[in-house]
Amino acid sequence: MASAPGYLHSCSLVGHYGCVNAVEFSNKGGELLVSGGDDRRVLIWDLEKQLSSNKQPGPNACMKGEHNSNIFCLALDCENRRVFSGGNDDQVIVHDTERLDTVDVFSHEDAVYGLSPCPTDESAFASAGADGRILLWDLRQSTRDPFVLANYAHSFHAVVYHPLESRFLASANAKEGVALWDVRKPGTCLLRYSSAYTELNAMSVRFNIYGTKILALRRRLPPAIYNVSSPGPVIEFDHSGYYNSCTMKSCCFAGDRDQVQYYY
Repeated sequence: MASAPGYLHSCSLVGHYGCVNAVEFSNKGGELLVSGGDDRRVLIWDLEKQLSSNKQPGPNACMKGEHNSNIFCLALDCENRRVFSGGNDDQVIVHDTERLDTVDVFSHEDAVYGLSPCPTDESAFASAGADGRILLWDLRQSTRDPFVLANYAHSFHAVVYHPLESRFLASANAKEGVALWDVRKPGTCLLRYSSAYTELNAMSVRFNIYGTKILALRRRLPPAIYNVSSPGPVIEFDHSGYYNSCTMKSCCFAGDRDQVQYYY
């Protein structure tokens, strides 16, 4: 562990053999960190143990199931019992956080870029991919046919459930931008969020904890915040030193009242 000015703690988590493309904190406190990347593995880190150690102990666990290519996205269910991982091999792998076993495997027709477990049902989750589809899955069903919420010609880069009303989801699409969906009306978005700019390429989207605002990250455009019920942005964060062009990035709210926004 190493202390740094301006930080309570800093610690290097050393365990992957390639680029780390996705990290997620556990729910209900964030005691665990899950990571995945180009080495195709999903690792779990106990942050308290990592920060209290005087050496680099390595990851606390490694999931037994591995992808066949790069991992692009991760998520944990509402009870932290399962980790979902998606990647360049067109697959979503569901892992058990206690046994470390593979629970199930679900397939897209192209790379998987976004995952979102349902906040009210630990057996349900949504996935988004380069095949232009948002799919809703239920681990309790034996069928391999998912519920198709959206089917576009261009890639979906992100999908996220509303934190309080699980019938609503938000998405980020490479051509159609940011949109709001209702599972009761598949195939047609409820609301498409506009911009003062003509290009609508979006790569990341998040709700705040109250579900009243959406944070969106767009390619070659400033990040923006929208009121959920209004298509126009409340604010766009334009700065001469910021430009988002080539690489896939993410965004999130932070702080006890979601008063801070991060782009990474």
